[in-house]
Amino acid sequence: MYNNPMFYKDKDNHFVLKIGEKPYKILQLTDLHFGYGMLSKKQDKLGMDAVTKLVKETKPDLIILTGDSIFPFILKAGTRNNIKQAKKLVEFMDCFKIPYAFLFGNHDIEMGSKGDKNQISEIISDGQYSIFAKGDKNLTGLGNYIIKLHDCKEQLLMALVMLDSNMYRDGWFYSGFDCIREEQTAWCTEEISKLKKQNHDLKSSSFFSYALTRIQASL
Repeated sequence: MYNNPMFYKDKDNHFVLKIGEKPYKILQLTDLHFGYGMLSKKQDKLGMDAVTKLVKETKPDLIILTGDSIFPFILKAGTRNNIKQAKKLVEFMDCFKIPYAFLFGNHDIEMGSKGDKNQISEIISDGQYSIFAKGDKNLTGLGNYIIKLHDCKEQLLMALVMLDSNMYRDGWFYSGFDCIREEQTAWCTEEISKLKKQNHDLKSSSFFSYALTRIQASL
């Protein structure tokens, strides 16, 4: 987990990042599909080179990985070992020395892959610059958490809401995509309402896997 005097977890179990006066820059990366296997070496190098170039050019303060960062699909990667893939991903992201937040997509855990969500979560959490939490056990998915941006005077400026958009319904790929569940959106709404008591003009942004955008809600 990221270890820095400007970063901590508060009493409400939210992450806090204290930022300076200059504009705060976030780089969102999605669908990297790193395979780290025999069949994906060329594609992995192209992807890693592209990410490295983006990071150098944009100089972000925070990187957010919104799903499908790894791809344990044997026909594409040549391996189902997403434990190895996750460790390689962490090693790669740590080399930038920039904090990064992680979210699951629908491909990070595939049918027959070596590691489940809990195992991959533990590996991601161990990253030197990683920001990740499994979140409330009563919510569907792993990776429902909030990063609060504070100024140097500890005033709340913005909330970044991370939501696990889950993977597939029963039956994996052939059953269709899952969605962000109603209890997740209710949790998100409740937490933002609480935070608005600290800042009535609070701005917030939600991040989740872009391919899985269905939201279950009562109308």
